[in-house]
Amino acid sequence: MSSPLDVELTSILRVVGLRDPLARFAQAMQLVLEANDHKRGWEHATTAYLLRRLKQELGELERALNDKTVTTARIIHEAADVANFCMMIADNALEDSRAKTLEESS
Repeated sequence: MSSPLDVELTSILRVVGLRDPLARFAQAMQLVLEANDHKRGWEHATTAYLLRRLKQELGELERALNDKTVTTARIIHEAADVANFCMMIADNALEDSRAKTLEESS
């Protein structure tokens, strides 16, 4: 049985300015983030925590890829989960760098 997220992931629209595969995947990432909006954001999460969650999500993606009964939409969802944790780590690193630059310039 397909979930609403599975159905939405299979009908992703093109985002202008990005290559088609990147646009589709970025939109999948956004849909997964929106589905988790009820959770606390990543801004205050430690890198160690985010890295641990990334490894857990990578395990889920690997299991999905090895399961012949899993839908393509589920694989996309799991891949987007992995990518979102990578994005969170990168976003926090960028914000930390900006804060450090501001402190040094003060």
